[in-house]
Amino acid sequence: MKVPPSTLRLLLLGAGPRLAGAALIVAALWAGFFWATSTPGAL
Repeated sequence: MKVPPSTLRLLLLGAGPRLAGAALIVAALWAGFFWATSTPGAL
């Protein structure tokens, strides 16, 4: 399966912001989880 470089570049450009957004959401969830478990009386 050969993909033209232009198509690959378009896919990467389209996936970039989506991946960044997903990473930010995951990071925020992890931060909240660690804060909740490390802070006494947070729950």
